[in-house]
Amino acid sequence: DLDVQAAGDSAAEPAAVAIVVLGGGTVSYRTASGTISELSDSTSLRLLEAVRLYSLLNGPWVIVSGGSPSGDEGAPPETEPMVQELLAAGIPAERIRTDPISGSTREQVVNLAALLRELRAEPFLLVTSPIHMRRALASFRAEQLAPEPAPSAQHALGDPVLSGGVLPHPAALNASQAALRETLALGYYWLRGWLRSA
Repeated sequence: DLDVQAAGDSAAEPAAVAIVVLGGGTVSYRTASGTISELSDSTSLRLLEAVRLYSLLNGPWVIVSGGSPSGDEGAPPETEPMVQELLAAGIPAERIRTDPISGSTREQVVNLAALLRELRAEPFLLVTSPIHMRRALASFRAEQLAPEPAPSAQHALGDPVLSGGVLPHPAALNASQAALRETLALGYYWLRGWLRSA
């Protein structure tokens, strides 16, 4: 794996010139009065990892990707609250780039490949959830890109999935559903040829 160089280490070039963060969705609350969208748990955890990595590197690009929720016309793209969180964490606006239109991992890979090449932003770190990393890495590699994995935490500290207990918790069912969904998505992407180089 690529070593992450400290920002103050002038003896070596930074290990990565970009951090790519794949959005993991938003949660929208809608009434007749309007809509409020919040970042999902997985997107929030990915952003926390991106902020940590940014502090270790010498001013890399931070590229965030995520469009509007499917079927939710008029909702802002996921990248809008992502950028707000990055700015609040002290990352300069001029180091942030966005892909506000992608609605799937496949679309993210295609759109980000073009942006990464335009910025000449390689090598780059790929931030996503551990459960999603295998498919994301294979998808980028099929586009002739070589990201270095930088997985976020899968669950926040104190998450019921991590706390154990005698009785099953609904959060554990959600984790199982996510694992099943990712397994099915891997198979689908393989059949479509999106995990293999042309």
